[in-house]
Amino acid sequence: MMKRTITGAVITAAVYLVLYFSYIPQVMLCATAMLCTCAVYEIYRAAGVIENEILFIVSFTAALSIVFF
Repeated sequence: MMKRTITGAVITAAVYLVLYFSYIPQVMLCATAMLCTCAVYEIYRAAGVIENEILFIVSFTAALSIVFF
């Protein structure tokens, strides 16, 4: 239970920081990139294909870079 509380506090602090600095475009781009990479990781983990390292690295890199173009 303590781990969930700490995780919630960290996520809340991160969201407040992003919202506070949201007037800076690079902050929103980085936040979007992090959200995309977390989504790719969760999808691969749920599907059980994270062992395929080449596919995971290509997808992870694409999720990071697509936000900035």
